[in-house]
Amino acid sequence: MKIYFILKIYFIAFANRLNYRNHRKIIIVDGNTGFVGGINVSDRYINKPGDTKLFWRDTHLRIDGPGVQYLQYLFLCDWNFCANKKLQPDQLFFPKEDKNVLRDNKVVQIAASGPDSETPTILFSTLQAINLATKEILITTPYFIPGESLLDALIIASLGGVSVKLLVPGISDSFLVNFAARSYYNDLLNAGVEIYQYTKGFVHAKT
Repeated sequence: MKIYFILKIYFIAFANRLNYRNHRKIIIVDGNTGFVGGINVSDRYINKPGDTKLFWRDTHLRIDGPGVQYLQYLFLCDWNFCANKKLQPDQLFFPKEDKNVLRDNKVVQIAASGPDSETPTILFSTLQAINLATKEILITTPYFIPGESLLDALIIASLGGVSVKLLVPGISDSFLVNFAARSYYNDLLNAGVEIYQYTKGFVHAKT
């Protein structure tokens, strides 16, 4: 196993790029199966019977087939950014699809963006999805700090007759973030958005 750090922090007092490090959770198996979502890899996030620590609720997704190739591409880009030895894309990382594997014939598109992106692809994809909604919008997020465009889109959708439901933590791992998120609730509630709080523990899912 090889491990490399992305923008490793040596002195926390000078960590001005702390929030610009990689926050992706991606697993690719044999180039054909991928896992992506919100689950962090650490003992802290394991819920064991009888635990008194904070219960973590999360969501992860398994993808099979050609849709995994862009996840593989993202991993290679991240790896080559921080590793001493660069990985070259070849058939080992991008194998030909196994025709014997059953597929659901679903169309999958990966939207990725970050501090190194010229275009906020994830935000644009989310806004487009909200704008195209005709019946219902369901959002789960642990850190609801929307920009003006996202906030306006949700309000417009709700006022336009779309059912908008927001699931947020009732118990948070960050008091400041939770407090900041609540500052947006009145505008949303006044527009008819329904806001629910997860109370079993901390909901960390982004769906």
